[in-house]
Amino acid sequence: MSDLHGAMPGIATGGEGYGYTEEEWLLKKNVRQFCEEFIDPRFRESFKAETADPLLKEFIKKFGDKGYLRIFVPEELGGYGQRLTAQTIILEEVARVNGGLAIHTGENGGFALLLALELPAAFAKWGEALLSGELIIADAENSPEGQCNYSEHADIGRLEGDEWVINGTKVFSSGASFCDVLMVTGLVDGDMHRWAMDAKNTPGLKITPNPEMGNSPMYGAIELNNVRVPKEFGAKTGTVINRKKVDAVPRGKGNAVTSAALAMGAMGAAFDKTVEYLKHRTTNFQPLASLGSIQYKLALMKSKIEASRSFLIAATRMIETNHKDAVVYAPLAKAYICDTAREITSDCIQLWGCAGYNPDTGIERHLRDAVGFAIGVSTSEMQLATAAKYMRLPGAEFECV
Repeated sequence: MSDLHGAMPGIATGGEGYGYTEEEWLLKKNVRQFCEEFIDPRFRESFKAETADPLLKEFIKKFGDKGYLRIFVPEELGGYGQRLTAQTIILEEVARVNGGLAIHTGENGGFALLLALELPAAFAKWGEALLSGELIIADAENSPEGQCNYSEHADIGRLEGDEWVINGTKVFSSGASFCDVLMVTGLVDGDMHRWAMDAKNTPGLKITPNPEMGNSPMYGAIELNNVRVPKEFGAKTGTVINRKKVDAVPRGKGNAVTSAALAMGAMGAAFDKTVEYLKHRTTNFQPLASLGSIQYKLALMKSKIEASRSFLIAATRMIETNHKDAVVYAPLAKAYICDTAREITSDCIQLWGCAGYNPDTGIERHLRDAVGFAIGVSTSEMQLATAAKYMRLPGAEFECV
């Protein structure tokens, strides 16, 4: 895999002191170059129903060809077995140009790994095609009742002989309208289960695109009407038992830092574009960047971005080394970085003025992505509540998945 070997020069956002290996710096450079050359010029296509589907499939396949989808997957499952840091690097760089595509870059590899761990029969059928980018996978977890109030959720599945029978509704599934494989989670007798199914050829499965919602590509709402899934394509996840969360932390830690990496990409790109704009936009024949008030604001924004990156690296390292405090640092990093991204991208629009709302500048797109990343994988408030629990604060019991 040529993208993982060699040396790398410095990059505009982020210095050399973060402890990335030589291979990781080269990976960062190569992914950024690819995204800027082949994805950024076409980002508007991902917001149109008629072009989003082929765009997503084309670039997921390109990522698969380059090995980016299997970077974090263990070698025994057909991956490259790189540490979590490599995954955060890829997601950040893709998020700089297209938030929706970044989500799916993470999902194809991450959910393929999840299939291998929980539904090995499904991984045997679809795993390699997902890692190569031949197929696209989406996940439907959100229920109309909410995401984390499982005690209020209705059961949606039951086992009949050698088949699961599923009836229910799921909402806000990123990329569901395009996917080939769909994962669905829901309760069976109060215990959380996961099922995998053919998104295009499963009787009773209806996916309705919602082009008005979320990070592009479009979201989809899912209806399951007597959907039947082979017994081996469903299993208890262990996340919720008897309507209570019991084992959310192991998966949640990685999800938190990868979501934070997406936010890093959005605010880093918005900031870099804004700095260049202010160097050329003039007032009284002087660049706006020459004004003291603007310089102060840019320096403060830069300090917050670099603090966020250091936080991300620290939390990621703690997960990689199985540090006991990772359960605190991962949700804290997700909350802090995503909230900072919303602040930075909003400030960038302010500095662009009216031009910041022009879709061709891309700044408003980064704000939209930052808001979505702050909500995804549980909101900042939920992440902070989880951190409070593991900080052993009195009465703190809430924990997000």
